[in-house]
Amino acid sequence: MQEKLDMNETKRVFIALPLPQEIQEKIWESTGKKLPKGQLSVVDKGNLHVTLCFLGNRTPEEQKKAEHALEKIKQKPFEVGLFGISHFDKRVLFLQITSGAGELEKISMELAEQTGMCEGKFHSHVTLARNKKMRPEEFVKFVEKLGKGKEKLVFLAKETVLFESRLSPRGAVYAPVFSKELEE
Repeated sequence: MQEKLDMNETKRVFIALPLPQEIQEKIWESTGKKLPKGQLSVVDKGNLHVTLCFLGNRTPEEQKKAEHALEKIKQKPFEVGLFGISHFDKRVLFLQITSGAGELEKISMELAEQTGMCEGKFHSHVTLARNKKMRPEEFVKFVEKLGKGKEKLVFLAKETVLFESRLSPRGAVYAPVFSKELEE
């Protein structure tokens, strides 16, 4: 018996620039292992990415619209540089984008315009963890200590991906739904 696709069934989705596995490994080796998992909700190594457009809960029809928007993106592959650690509002620990931010913002703006569904203001970064239990001042000191003396990581951005995000007690699990190679 074949199930009918429920057009009202929504999935939590977002569009992102995935990080190459070797970059994920380097981030994990230099920073991920140092994060106190009891006090922070740490992003799994394989889930590290740059969010371009958070779509939220969307129907299959809306997801198709996002896929079509991805297909329309005209951007050749470009270099992305990561260096330095910072935070948003003493809650989110992230790796800063030092090169490629202009291209990332351009793609994000195109996706927002074409889909009309992107939530929130775009700020290019790679989320490493969320503060669960540290006092704000303790978190800021921890971030300042972590942010010193890290090597710059560089990679070639080659594709954008529509991911489904399934929330679980152990954290989010991301599954690619659709991908688009960057090209002129």
